[in-house]
Amino acid sequence: YNQMAKDDDAWTKAFALFKVGSIQEKQNKPDDAMASYKKSLEARPSASNSLDALAKLYDAQKKTEEFLPYLKSLIEPGKDDLPYGFFFDKYKAAGKTDEAIKTLEEISGKNADNVPIRYALAAAYKGASQQDKAIEQYNKIIAKNADDPTANKELGDIYKAQGKDQDAVSRYAVAAKSV
Repeated sequence: YNQMAKDDDAWTKAFALFKVGSIQEKQNKPDDAMASYKKSLEARPSASNSLDALAKLYDAQKKTEEFLPYLKSLIEPGKDDLPYGFFFDKYKAAGKTDEAIKTLEEISGKNADNVPIRYALAAAYKGASQQDKAIEQYNKIIAKNADDPTANKELGDIYKAQGKDQDAVSRYAVAAKSV
């Protein structure tokens, strides 16, 4: 795996470093494992296996307050392939939903065309019972791609919960056509 970690391909490098971290964990070397997982995330910030493993190590060491700023640093560049949803889930679990929403709003403001940020922000609003703001985000996604099945389905779910059955049906119909 150390040899594979020298590869130029981000996927290969991230996978190899994840495997190195897994081995280091089994060798009872959590600090080395954390370093390997972080290197994996440098190669591919959305590598869910490394994110999950790193989160578990921070949790096991009762260092969640150190992990959260690290997660924030991963998403700050505002690129498409960053772990926005993972970021929100971890902040929400730590009771910091408002802080997560504020961060996502700031990043979204700087990266208005970034659909993954919009999805994370919409889910954050939905989870915080701010349905009107969630609707706004899903509509912005749909404005870029009218046939987006996920945004249409999520919007349909919100409308259904609000008793707006006709609006829900129309969104579900678009989502069904795209699947």
